[in-house]
Amino acid sequence: MGRKGRRCGSGLFALALLLSGCGSGAAAPQPEASSSGPTWSRPRAALTSVVALSKDRKYTASYLWADDSGERTVTVLMAEDGTWRVDVPGGALGGGADVSILWTAQGFFQCVLAGGPQQCVRVAAATGSVPSGSDPQVQHLFTDWLDVLLDRNAPLSIAEGKRPKGASGDCYSVESNSVVLSPPIATGTYCFAPDGVPTAVKVWFGTVTLVGEALPAAPTATLPADVSEGAPLGTKKPPPPPKPKPSGSGSGSPSAKPGD
Repeated sequence: MGRKGRRCGSGLFALALLLSGCGSGAAAPQPEASSSGPTWSRPRAALTSVVALSKDRKYTASYLWADDSGERTVTVLMAEDGTWRVDVPGGALGGGADVSILWTAQGFFQCVLAGGPQQCVRVAAATGSVPSGSDPQVQHLFTDWLDVLLDRNAPLSIAEGKRPKGASGDCYSVESNSVVLSPPIATGTYCFAPDGVPTAVKVWFGTVTLVGEALPAAPTATLPADVSEGAPLGTKKPPPPPKPKPSGSGSGSPSAKPGD
């Protein structure tokens, strides 16, 4: 091979090294990864975004709560100062008493609105939780369960959900991962308006649906009655009072017949 041929061969070899990155020690450029991600990540990202708005949303709204016992209207107040109050008709004594569940800096309170003594009872510290025996459940949909939905590490699978009848907004199916024995929240369908207001939730204890539009919030959530040292009402229906025993009528021995 002539001198010219050797120069051409060396040039081609150098060009191959340059293109492969071997000559400079740099890795060859890789194709960019797709930004779309797996199909479940898009609903989860969208849900996280709207729940972040919901956490900061202050409003007053009415919700129709339908379950096996019928329908009632739940009133939700997310106050400007961060306190909140949820009025739950039939929320205690198996539906026999109306109660409010409130949170303030002083703690969690259960207040009886009807069907029992007009009182408020502190049931937990501000960093605690409502005891299960006095917990009507529905207030979680607007309060602490939002924290779980906002947690990307929560063991939940998120997908687009079917909108419950009469609901509006975007809906998401929230299910627990198969390896989780006790889900951190009730699984089901959660729906939100674009501004973060919950519009509907369908879970094991019923379906709540926004009635009308959310209104501006009050400055603070106030207790509807005085605080008492009494015990909170339970959610279960109380047992019926014992039946009175029949009173006795004499010795109980049969009376003698005439002529005996």
